[in-house]
Amino acid sequence: MKRALLFLDKMLGNAAISACSILRNKTVRCDAPERFLFIRPGGIGDAVLLLKAIQTLKTANPIATIDVLAETRNADVFSLLSSVHTTYRYDVPREFLSCLTNRYHAVIDSEQWYKLSAVVGSIVRASVRVGFSTNERRQLLDIALPYAPDEYEERSFLRLVKPFVSPSLQHNGAPPMIRCSSNFGLPNPLSDRTIIAVAPGSTVAEKVWYQERYISVITQLSQKKLSIILLGGKADTAMAREIAAQCPDCINLCGTTSLTDAVSVLQHCQLLISPDCGIMHLAYVAGIKTLSLFGPSNPLKWAPSGPHHKQIWKNLPCSPCSQFGTIPPCPHNGACMKQIFPEEVVAAALELLE
Repeated sequence: MKRALLFLDKMLGNAAISACSILRNKTVRCDAPERFLFIRPGGIGDAVLLLKAIQTLKTANPIATIDVLAETRNADVFSLLSSVHTTYRYDVPREFLSCLTNRYHAVIDSEQWYKLSAVVGSIVRASVRVGFSTNERRQLLDIALPYAPDEYEERSFLRLVKPFVSPSLQHNGAPPMIRCSSNFGLPNPLSDRTIIAVAPGSTVAEKVWYQERYISVITQLSQKKLSIILLGGKADTAMAREIAAQCPDCINLCGTTSLTDAVSVLQHCQLLISPDCGIMHLAYVAGIKTLSLFGPSNPLKWAPSGPHHKQIWKNLPCSPCSQFGTIPPCPHNGACMKQIFPEEVVAAALELLE
């Protein structure tokens, strides 16, 4: 589905924007909106970082109804916020068509680059359309904002709600207040232990660190009487199984938890070690410390900041090379991840736990 949508965006995006820019209603009416639609395609990380903007908008407009148009792979993220009234999925035709029957005062398109989300926003019945002016998509926006590649993405998303929010509410530095309905339990022997979650995988292969180095880190941390839990999706199960086979004291939950279960587990942990991935962002909103391993992506854009969060990034001349979710073939054999060593990861983890 993802590849098909990217292909459609590349082949039809410009033509669709040209057609919609001629046909759409350009009337702008931005007075006291009461119903909003956020558009959020993409993965878990972007969806998590949009939560603060949604919550801020709801705080500023308590009587507002806020819907989200997402996709199946990230829709569960929005169940973490009581501020969201309905989450529609555009890859489920019945839900997509249901969303199009609604009327909104404002559509807030949080997509950073691809054009079809702006096309969808233009056909939704709304008075105001807000989004990023990164390419031809600006033609379909009433309020087109610049996109800053070195600005933490949560702050970029907060700028999208600025037209509807007082300055004092735009950013207070704290993660959003989430709800978690999961009662996923941990084994009793862990109840009085310091627990570190390790999420070794990522949906982007270039961001994944090395299996043998995770084994070394987990072995060293286990020797210090720290309990280790492996977390991840079904795509990470093979790697996690190999790690667990070499680290018999760790608990392998990869592929066994839902998104809300993963948040529940994280809330029992004191630290997460991971590459740049969706679980890293879930740990941020779950309120736990993170140690994130960055290579091709930009930690200024994607890493949680503050005293409870550390990033290991080698800042090589060729990195970051990721742009709008696309990573080119690496001529340096993944040097940015290869130059991260277990000893520095262990040292940074112990420093965060002090």
